[in-house]
Amino acid sequence: MHYIANHSIELTAPDSARGHCLLLDLVTRQHEGSAIATQGGEVNPLLLIGRYDDVYVRQGGQWKFARIALTMLWPTRSD
Repeated sequence: MHYIANHSIELTAPDSARGHCLLLDLVTRQHEGSAIATQGGEVNPLLLIGRYDDVYVRQGGQWKFARIALTMLWPTRSD
């Protein structure tokens, strides 16, 4: 399941804006052997936490996405 929350949008000009929101991704259906376990061994339905940073433009009277960027907040990736 893909949850989007806490939208924040700021107009930057009459026909453009930028915004951000938070993302929670949860595992809602697991197949045998595909459970995501925590360090303690319990099953954890939380798959990832992220933040979308968006740029919007108004074209022909309709607001559209001009750019969408996703930053992963958790789990963090190590190189």
